[in-house]
Amino acid sequence: RARGALLGPLDGMPYAVKNLFDIEGLTTLAGSKVNRELPPAAHDAVLVERLRAAGAVLVGALNMDEYAYGFTTENTHYGPTHNPHRLGHLSGGSSGGSGAAVAARQVPLVVWGAEMPQQLYCTVGGDNHGGGYQATRHLLMGGRRRILFLGNPDLPELRWRYRGYLDALKEAGIEADPRWLLDVPFEEAAARRRLDQAYQEGLSFDAVVACSDLLALQAVAAVRATGRRVPADVSVTGYDDAPLAAWSDPPLTTVHQPVDEAGRLIVEALLAQLEGQPPRSRTMPVQLVVRKSTVG
Repeated sequence: RARGALLGPLDGMPYAVKNLFDIEGLTTLAGSKVNRELPPAAHDAVLVERLRAAGAVLVGALNMDEYAYGFTTENTHYGPTHNPHRLGHLSGGSSGGSGAAVAARQVPLVVWGAEMPQQLYCTVGGDNHGGGYQATRHLLMGGRRRILFLGNPDLPELRWRYRGYLDALKEAGIEADPRWLLDVPFEEAAARRRLDQAYQEGLSFDAVVACSDLLALQAVAAVRATGRRVPADVSVTGYDDAPLAAWSDPPLTTVHQPVDEAGRLIVEALLAQLEGQPPRSRTMPVQLVVRKSTVG
């Protein structure tokens, strides 16, 4: 707020710098792993100076999730960072951290996603470990043995899916090859490039566990580009059971998330908090929907 201005209802609320960029309609690259090779957006320093001139107190120049939790996390441009004591490590902030900041002020909040240790807010989400396990076990039951994992296990939900994938392999007596992890963001072009690179490097695989249906479609396209067939040569599973999964070619085997039921639970949890009840996170069961991308 500017000096001398009246206090607003959110005075003192910690905000991610990225939120202020959104309000201004500006773009920042600092918080984006997709743009990790680019320097921080020039707007960052300009906006920070505007905030200081207006009388804002910048606490630690930090990612908001670190402000809320105090754990060590990865700053896109500086690597592993523990804030708020390293003032030179300014980044654009994180939307998830903003939610944590709201929860820290005990504003009623329910978030769709994985439950995390020390979280300050209520979550409703699917059983990500179970989903990763079911997809991988299905592929193993179909005779597949060299199964890629397509996704970034640094993300909370995907971390649990990856653990489910590893547990299914271990149960089958298969040691996971580190090369089977294709760490890609939820970005279709990046996924396709990484899959093409895997083929060029001579990586042998007969199945792919993709962390979204869109990533799974990229896997199908990459397999077909080499002259191989899905599912005869390589089986592919997706995640979410988006409407496009049933109409793709071939229709995708995928993990169905009960989003309709989740919507009801999210509203119920929010209303309960408004009535003064303590927040209670929920993890919902997921179900593998088998289609022709894994069964010929």
